[in-house]
Amino acid sequence: MFSKEQISKILQLNYSGWGRFSRKLLDGITIQNRDGKLTVIGAMRQYKDNFMQIVQSERYGFKEIIDDILSANQCAEINYDDIKNLAGSPGIKRALWRSVRIIDEIVDTVGYEPKLISIEMARNEGEKVSTNSRKSQLEKMYKELIGDDADYNKSVIKPQLAKYKEKLNKKKYYLYFLQNGKCAYTGKPLNIENGLRECEIDHIIPRSLTKDDSLDNTVLVIRNENQRKEDDYPVSNDIQKRMVVIWSLLKKAKLMSPTKFQRLTSKKQLSDSRVAGFVNRQLVETRQITKHLARMLEEKYRNSSKKEKVFTIRAGMSSEYRDYHDLPKSRDINDFHHAKDAYLAVVIAQFIRHRYPKLEEKFIYGEYMKFKSKLLNSHDKHSFIIRAMGRDFTDESTGEVVWQRKTAYEIINRTMRYNDCLITKKTEIGDNQFYDQTIYGKDSGKTMIARKSDLPVAKYGGYSGEKDAYCTAIHYINRGNPVYKIIGIPVQVYMQDKIKPGSISNYIQNKYKQATVLIPKIPLNQKIEHDGNEQFIVSSSEVTNAKQLKLPYDIEYAVAVALKLGDIPQVRVTEEQASSDDYLRYKRDRQIERKQKVIDGIEKFWDIYVDKLSDQYQQFGSIIERARLVCDKYRNLSTVDKIKLIRLALAATHANSSNANMKKDFPGLNLPSDFGRMRGKNLDPTRFTFVYESITGLHRRELNGETLRLEQDN
Repeated sequence: MFSKEQISKILQLNYSGWGRFSRKLLDGITIQNRDGKLTVIGAMRQYKDNFMQIVQSERYGFKEIIDDILSANQCAEINYDDIKNLAGSPGIKRALWRSVRIIDEIVDTVGYEPKLISIEMARNEGEKVSTNSRKSQLEKMYKELIGDDADYNKSVIKPQLAKYKEKLNKKKYYLYFLQNGKCAYTGKPLNIENGLRECEIDHIIPRSLTKDDSLDNTVLVIRNENQRKEDDYPVSNDIQKRMVVIWSLLKKAKLMSPTKFQRLTSKKQLSDSRVAGFVNRQLVETRQITKHLARMLEEKYRNSSKKEKVFTIRAGMSSEYRDYHDLPKSRDINDFHHAKDAYLAVVIAQFIRHRYPKLEEKFIYGEYMKFKSKLLNSHDKHSFIIRAMGRDFTDESTGEVVWQRKTAYEIINRTMRYNDCLITKKTEIGDNQFYDQTIYGKDSGKTMIARKSDLPVAKYGGYSGEKDAYCTAIHYINRGNPVYKIIGIPVQVYMQDKIKPGSISNYIQNKYKQATVLIPKIPLNQKIEHDGNEQFIVSSSEVTNAKQLKLPYDIEYAVAVALKLGDIPQVRVTEEQASSDDYLRYKRDRQIERKQKVIDGIEKFWDIYVDKLSDQYQQFGSIIERARLVCDKYRNLSTVDKIKLIRLALAATHANSSNANMKKDFPGLNLPSDFGRMRGKNLDPTRFTFVYESITGLHRRELNGETLRLEQDN
């Protein structure tokens, strides 16, 4: 039924899941054209365009009909059930629902609907890859390779695989072993012992066309060889002749997929339609769950002009913009990067909306072809869209200046330095685990809970660490003295109360005779203010920091770059290379400047960090003075150790439950093993101000805990 060539092409396609379309959409909507009446599925049979091209392109006419149908069914509100019914993980659905609530609250607050909503879904990371499974797979593949490849060096590869097993989740190292330790374009051995520093990851189909970072589109090559290879497709004939035998052996051993082999060995230029598809996919998000959310929001906020308000952009575009303009992101310092990524997503969406208003593949492809020679001859590997933002654009039909790169960059750069974002944390009622899941022996010395009612802990051991569902503020009298306390309501008791009402009240009265409940339910992650410190209540005996650390931009920049690299950035362009190429001269100068900025920022970090602790983190008490005594010792640390210490310090002050074991890694600095952790057996609610925030943080109310004491006194 199919030829060998057709079967080969089919096998190169990678799909997951199924589309879910109604019969009405596929066969119930008709248009009239020169060929007569036509449905969507009929058009798919008759023409070469795919489903999305047919329903989105205005030249067929289906899009307008579908939009009218959707408008007729316009929903006034989006409720949780609408999100719940979408295909996707519970975590993604919760995030989408919170996004909808945030939009609603902003609209209610400002009093008018948004002009544009931009959606950029985070990259789908998929499941965590086990390094053990990768190691096992590689060992199995190598057995297939040994019989065919006399050049396979078992005595070298096998110990290397054992030595670097923990790094197999890093792409460079995994590609190294998939390529049998050799450059994909020359066959020369690569040096893994120096961290593969002389290597680069190259994209077979260039990144200027597609942001395909999969293993099927990436190879590990010697840097100099990669720079000789033009950013074009297909791979040069010289490389193919030199490497096809080795690629074939890797494919036979399943170290290389058929798709990757086909891309490396293809001799055909990419067709215009395929290039158009690649370029178009740089603009838009393809995941169905994102499209469904966009459709719901579009239905809710679309006005009579029918101009689209909701725009989805491809995952990772904001990160690519950051990379292009050297605006590094650090998740370690604070949580502001979420807001800043959202801002960039809106900027990119506005640019695309004005620059490519109809998102027609042919139109975008035409724009791409105007700049193709510049793009392919450029050293820059960023996508077509991000680079297009680096050029001025005037609408030829109206003369309107749509995009001024210099002005836009100045505004964006200034905005990205703001640190006045509103950050809120989701409060929770715990209803999952009853206890910590470790079972301890009877002689462990811990206070334990029986595994079952007929298994006494004195004989069989049990669980430790009963989990709180939420907390409650109470008042009781102990030996004639009033006590104000926050106590935990265990998950087990909370769940039991649903079946047997009164269980929670009985639990409290059994532990604290004649206790009065002051605040019945304090959810986990409830924000409080205490002696000028912002904190979250995470259990009945522990709070965590809730204050976002703000650093000067030069320090923030240096820390973000250094933590990502684990070192100071290197100057990779040599003086010899720069002397013969203006772009490489510019690049070398920027690399030198970047290196010095990071060195300066890392050197100044600890002094500034200690000042921040002293001014804004009084909750850490005596540790602040111990940290101040480290200043001189910090200057004498190696660069790598400075970066390691910075990472630990930022974990201690991050607005979450993380803390840092300084004592283990830096025993000579006299810093604690749990820097950042705040524990206390008794939390007194009368000393706190309880802060109740709306989901955006735009609205808040406060409850002064001292009023609880006054009410009891009266």
